[in-house]
Amino acid sequence: MSRGGAETSAESSPVQQDSDFFMNGGVTASSSFGATNLDYTILRPGWFTHDDEVAYQLTQKGEPFKGHDVSLNSLSDLIVKLALTPGMEIRRSLGVSRPATRTIPGSA
Repeated sequence: MSRGGAETSAESSPVQQDSDFFMNGGVTASSSFGATNLDYTILRPGWFTHDDEVAYQLTQKGEPFKGHDVSLNSLSDLIVKLALTPGMEIRRSLGVSRPATRTIPGSA
């Protein structure tokens, strides 16, 4: 069976099939959503921490990622704001990180 140019067997798991599909040039989330009329926001968080703080900075797709980690509480705060604020960051891809963490050289 073929899916997106990747050969899969009947015995392979759906997870393996999806992995094969994406590894072999399948459609990415940003290109899939970008071709629709859906309101979406793609979040690209740094490493998760379990800190109690709510502090984060955002970077747009194409900008250097300005941090390394982000607390789950911060990410939750952003998700609630996005859900409750019509039009906020629609059709964007946002990097999310703690403000005081180091910049990752060459990342975008």
